[in-house]
Amino acid sequence: MKKMKSLSTVLLLVCVMVFVCACGKSDAGSDTKTKEKGGKETYVIGCSWMDLTTQYQATLKSYVDKYCKENYADEVELVHMDGQSNSATQVSQMETLVSQGVDAILMVPYDRAGCAPGVDAAAEAGIPVIELCQETNSSNRSSFVGSNHKESGIQTMTRLAEEAKGKGKLVVLEGPTGQDCVIARGEGMQEVLDQNPDIEVIATKTCDWDRAKAMSAVENIIQSGLEFDIIFAQSDSMAMGALEALKGTQYEGKVMVGGIDCIADALQAIKDGTLVCTSFQNAPQQAEDGLKVALSAAKGEKIEELYDIPFELVDSSNCDEEKYDVEYAE
Repeated sequence: MKKMKSLSTVLLLVCVMVFVCACGKSDAGSDTKTKEKGGKETYVIGCSWMDLTTQYQATLKSYVDKYCKENYADEVELVHMDGQSNSATQVSQMETLVSQGVDAILMVPYDRAGCAPGVDAAAEAGIPVIELCQETNSSNRSSFVGSNHKESGIQTMTRLAEEAKGKGKLVVLEGPTGQDCVIARGEGMQEVLDQNPDIEVIATKTCDWDRAKAMSAVENIIQSGLEFDIIFAQSDSMAMGALEALKGTQYEGKVMVGGIDCIADALQAIKDGTLVCTSFQNAPQQAEDGLKVALSAAKGEKIEELYDIPFELVDSSNCDEEKYDVEYAE
């Protein structure tokens, strides 16, 4: 009888130890992957932004935050990191997100080639990467959510060529060298120029999406004595800088300016008649779809390789449509 009692005691102790170990293992696992929040499983999504000082990127972030709060407040935790227009910084931040064991990464890469190692590092760790708005040349991304930037270059340059009746001297204002959308928008512009041989590019300036840099670049061109009729700006911020530079000069009201993105200032400039056109990049839709796809990937659900959100040409004929009136971050 004593032996039976001793055996029962031993078995009870073994069961208790197994239960304690199992509980400890469960808690440790939750620290590296999903967490518990309000009794529900929470997915941690890292957001790697190329540069939150640019208006479009800040706007994307604001809409991602908005949709997350409205729809996934009890299900998703966002971790934001700002690459500050530096590929090495962004790759390092991606590696940090990997070390934190996030469930998925939503990434707007600064550079097509320079940011690819960050995508590769995440993929090696089994973390899905959803590229948003811009692309890397990595084959290891899980999906791309965004728009065909070449199409935006075609749309804006086609409209400018029509306004110029196929003739004129063109100034080109570009974003940072090597960025996916800079390359693609330039290719789209060139495709239109190939069909309009009487439009001559007389100057190309890299202005890094910056309004002040674009203003300075156009001022310098004016002061140099170069004559021009058209300005193709790869972003609306640079287009607005160009318009500022034209004010009070012999070119004001005469030079045809077009941009891309459809920020609030550009939309108003079209309504005022100072900007010929822009190409609408749908920030709210990109943010919503990007977050949805990232969450699906985090859950291990099947996702598509591409979620295309088309650009739309905006000019005086349709600038009053409500869908273009987006709340852009300051």
